[in-house]
Amino acid sequence: WFLMSKNIHGLFMGTFPWLSFNSVSMIILVIFSFLIIKKVIERRFAYLIIIWISIYILFFSSYSKIVSEYYLNGMTVIWILIFSVFISHLLDNINLRHFGFMILSLFFVFNLNKFFSYKINESGYNQRKDIVANRFG
Repeated sequence: WFLMSKNIHGLFMGTFPWLSFNSVSMIILVIFSFLIIKKVIERRFAYLIIIWISIYILFFSSYSKIVSEYYLNGMTVIWILIFSVFISHLLDNINLRHFGFMILSLFFVFNLNKFFSYKINESGYNQRKDIVANRFG
């Protein structure tokens, strides 16, 4: 659960510590439940999503090696799907449209900030070539 929550948090919150890993995961699960109750997601499709998540949880619960969070990236599709369907539902509803635009705007600003402030690991070919040139040049 922790690694899955960490992936969901990283996808939607990045490095911002506003909400805990578990809080973001619970919000996504509440949104998923809301979409099922409101019949935005068909019951058959919801079963498919639940089976997809369950397969990952069951497999990696019985996996004997240490599980890394990138092993769970196959579930990222599900989280993006739930978020996208939720936003689409908000934008289609006249009374909730402003809320949908607000979430999209925050998501856009958050990702724009992340894009321009993310530290790039400078250990690539050009950096190593410069080190060698400076050392022996």
